[in-house]
Formats: sequence, structure tokens, C-alpha cells
Amino acid sequence: MDSSKRGPFTIKGTREIYSNPWIHVSEDSVERPDGSTGIFGIVDIIPGVTIVAMDEKNNVLLSHEFRYAVNRVSIELISGGMEAGEDPLDCAKRELEEEAGVIAEKWVSLGCLDPFTSVIRSPNWMFLARGFHEGKTASDSSEILSIERVPFSEVLQMVMDGKISHGASSVAVLKVSRYLGLS
Repeated sequence: MDSSKRGPFTIKGTREIYSNPWIHVSEDSVERPDGSTGIFGIVDIIPGVTIVAMDEKNNVLLSHEFRYAVNRVSIELISGGMEAGEDPLDCAKRELEEEAGVIAEKWVSLGCLDPFTSVIRSPNWMFLARGFHEGKTASDSSEILSIERVPFSEVLQMVMDGKISHGASSVAVLKVSRYLGLS
């Protein structure tokens, strides 16, 4: 058996626990830096994007979508998963048109978020999109969502009050608040 390294840990073996098109769960048997043995579980989720889509009046497009895992409707920014090999900005443009039916002319990268670094690998790229014109919606058949425009100040308050609890949406809104000097 070949050993490999991950930082200060030596991986003695890896086994797949579960896999579907969106997630992959594996478990590594490791030797820790102190010589003891242990395990690490890793959940790989397809990478994603989250978009603060803001019109000329500083209204933001919000999605209301039932999320199975939390068993409730979640209020979020436009978000979606990347296809294999897809560039994050290209994915953001595709998701904005598919889910909200708009095309944005101006894009600003807000960086990448690692949502839960202890066990989940699922990078999420965040963007600010401005300068809309109409496109075509093409939501996934598994998505049941509605889109509304909400003033940025209200969206920021929704984040602060916990009404928006989606991690990447919250971080992106806070970054835009700082970036544009809006509150």
C-alpha cells in the first residue's frame, strides 16, 4: 500500500463511503504527526457560485426555494452548482440567466468561500453582477423557486436578522456592503 501525505498527515488508505452526482463521501485512515492513527471523513460537494445580482436602484434578486436538507423555504441569492471543468464566472452567468432570466453586463469577483473547512470540500465563488437586461429562464426541473427584487438595505438587514441563513449568500451580501459602502 502506497502512503501519501496531506499536510502533516500520512494517508494509509482511503475508502469510498457514498457517492451520487452531487456529493462524494470518503474516509481516510491516517497517521497523525505524533504517530498515532485515526480517520478523517471528507464530504466533497460540487463547487458552486453565488451572485449578488443588483439593479441600477440597488435592488437585489433573491430566490425563495424549498431546501430539502433544512426542510424549509430558504431565502438566498441566486446560486448554483458548477459543471465539470466550468469556469466560475461562466457558471455564474449561466445560473443568473437560468434562474432569474437576466443577463448582467458588469461582474466583480467577491472571492471564494470554503463553507465548512473541517469536513466539507465545496468551494463557492461569489460575484457582484450589475447592468441587467432580460434573458431566458431555464430552471432545473428539481428547483421550485420564486425570484423577487428587494432593496439592498433590506437584504443586508435580513442577513443580520438571520432571515437569510445560506452561508455564501450572507458572506456575499456583507462583502458587497463593504465593497460598495452600502448599509
